[in-house]
Amino acid sequence: MTWTHRELEARVAAHGRGHRAGSPSGLELKRFRCELDAALHASQVHRVLVLGMTPELRGLVLDSSAVLVSMDVNPEAIRLYVDWVPQNSAETILEENWLSLDRARHGYFGAILGDGILPNLLTKTEQRKLISRMAACLATGGAVIMRHPILPDSEDLRAMYWKDLCRQLRSGNIDPDGYGLTMRLWGFAQELGVLEDGVLDNKAVFERLATLLEQAEISEQEHDYVQRFRYLGHNLFFDLHALEGMTRDAGLTMADHKVSEGFWNSYYRMLTLKCVQ
Repeated sequence: MTWTHRELEARVAAHGRGHRAGSPSGLELKRFRCELDAALHASQVHRVLVLGMTPELRGLVLDSSAVLVSMDVNPEAIRLYVDWVPQNSAETILEENWLSLDRARHGYFGAILGDGILPNLLTKTEQRKLISRMAACLATGGAVIMRHPILPDSEDLRAMYWKDLCRQLRSGNIDPDGYGLTMRLWGFAQELGVLEDGVLDNKAVFERLATLLEQAEISEQEHDYVQRFRYLGHNLFFDLHALEGMTRDAGLTMADHKVSEGFWNSYYRMLTLKCVQ
């Protein structure tokens, strides 16, 4: 299931055009740029692929003067975000499934960027396939640079139970976006058995939220903060150890960057997968 027009618009409505709820922070974008510059220098291939239409990442590539190719299968996302970067820029947009990525058709890249891409693939086979295809399209010295949600362990997950998140929001210890995203991903994860297989049923999350609102357990505003991240499909998450294994199997090395800004940085990590062969 791809993101619908309503779901995409919900991320923009809270902040207005030019910013989306859950966008990479300034500190995260600095890390993206640092890793991007290093990959372009090491590979000497100034051609970059962005998986998805994330405006911040596309703009970052254009600022680096590299050739930008953006790939997204969702025409709604393309229509919404296409003009969030200068229209006279050298960007090629491909309306294709990420799993269609192929070195023979798409060539080599000095870097591949993405934000939360792997959990949108709903089998481990598909996730491994995408990592393998990205690795095959990287020039030597190049890197996959991504912001990625990692499945928390049981202790961390208990600290993100919906009641605890509400308490933190009400006491001012968490901002609305940090609350909204964390509530959608992990607020009901224990109830829904996410630790068992890594699968999150987002529709069940929003049904649970509607019930809490009806029972006055949460306020309308607290409910609305989560609606910024509305998505009714499924996601498949895995822990850092599993990702390291998939990365190694694809012939890449992984670096985990602990960017200490934003509530979600305990589980939404900045990662670089390098091609060193």
